[in-house]
Parts: sequence; C-alpha cells; structure tokens
Amino acid sequence: MVGFMETHYTDSCAAITRRIRYITPVAVTELLNPTFRLRVAGHGGRLTLGWSFGLAGLTVPRGLPNHSSMATTDMVLEAAPPENYLAGNEFIDVDDQSIRTLALTLRQRAGSDVPFAKAAFEWVRDEVGHSYDVQDPRVTLAASEVLAQRVGLCYAKSHLLAAVLRSEGVPTGLCYQRLVHGDGHVLHGLVAIYLNGAWRRQDPRGNKDGVDAQFSLDSEQLAWHVVPSLGEIDYPKIFASPAQCVVETLRGAADVLSLYDAGLPTSL
Repeated sequence: MVGFMETHYTDSCAAITRRIRYITPVAVTELLNPTFRLRVAGHGGRLTLGWSFGLAGLTVPRGLPNHSSMATTDMVLEAAPPENYLAGNEFIDVDDQSIRTLALTLRQRAGSDVPFAKAAFEWVRDEVGHSYDVQDPRVTLAASEVLAQRVGLCYAKSHLLAAVLRSEGVPTGLCYQRLVHGDGHVLHGLVAIYLNGAWRRQDPRGNKDGVDAQFSLDSEQLAWHVVPSLGEIDYPKIFASPAQCVVETLRGAADVLSLYDAGLPTSL
C-alpha cells in the first residue's frame, strides 16, 4: 500500500504541514498510534525539524523560520580595517570589465552607497540562480565566471556581490556559517558590507520556499540563522578572500551538483 496522510497544524511561528508517506499496512498501523520523537534533518541546504513515527521511522520536515526564537540573532563581527576589503583578487576580480559595467550601471541608478548596496544585493540574489535550486551542474568560482554563467553556489554568489560592491568603493568581505545538512553539516557563504560606519551581514544566496533573505541595516534578515545546540556556528571573522577550503573544493570539481549532498566543506 502506498499513500499519503496529511495533517495541518498552526503554531506561533508558521503553519506546519505534516505529510506522511506510508508503505505497508504495518506502517499504517503505527501511524494510527504514533510515538513522537523530535528529529533534526537537513533538506536541500536548509534546516528542518520533524517527527519520527513509531516503527515507520519517517521524518516529517518542518522548516525553521528565519526569525525563530531558537536561533541566534545579530552578532559581533571580527574585521580588519575597512580599506582591507576593497582590493581585488583572483576570485573577487573587481577590475573585470563585465563586473565594472554592472557595478557602474547599478551605481548610476541607485546613487549613494546604501541604495547602491541594496540594488547590488538584490541583483545578485535574484538574477543569479543558486546552482542547487536551478539544478545547474556548472562550476563557478570567480566573480566574473558567476556573472557570465548567471549561476553559482552561495560562495560564488557572495564573490560576485563582493566584487560589484568593491569595484565602486564599498568595503565588502566574506562570512561563513556552519549549518545542519543531511546527517552532518555544511559550510554556507554570505557577505558583510561596511555601511554607515558598521559591518552588516547580507545573504545573496537566493530566496525560495522557506527562505526570505532581505537587505537590512537593522536586524539581520539572512537565509539561515544558526542554532548552536545543533552544532551550528556563526563564524565571526570577515574574510578578504575566499576560505581556502572553498577554493580547493570548487577548483577540483567537474559537477557542482555532485558535491552538494556529500562533498562541500563542513567547517572552516
């Protein structure tokens, strides 16, 4: 027997849908009299909470909202002087002509630094696909590659945003988080932008169902907020260049999708 049983719940954070797949009459019997056990799992790069049901051992995902009370909030960042985050390098190639053209176009439309940074963030977030979301196996690493291919993982999209902002004189560094992913953890990349005398983290990963990252100079509105009790980490350091583990992983890859479930860095 194969089928689905669906139940809707509402809590203080969000509506929860529990969709349970059962395969045998035994599993159905278990589901009629379930024993609940809280379980944590990763799915598609996002943290999920679920419940295991009796002998069926099934996990029913529940997305963790961006602003869950379980998660950490804004943090103190460790940075060098802002001017250290303006120069280009092999992966944040600020002098590439395509980067310069995009940056100048966005600057002319936006004007001052804050609206320009917001416009650049939204452009990278929305106009460059996240490799896993769009199921594109191409490997991109340098900012100019990401712009040319219009696709990349979180690390690559962060490199592009940093290059665009640096090319117009806005200090921008790279940040990392360690997040639950499958049965383990994965390293996630984002940026920090120096605006109005302070560093602000922004996440250009790209939005989807359950992910709503927004540009903000007040409270952070990131794709993910870490839950330390699950072994997740907000690394406080702001990097001027990509972490070496990210470079080594992507440089040697032929298919970025093959890395996604088992092959991406798990920590710094």
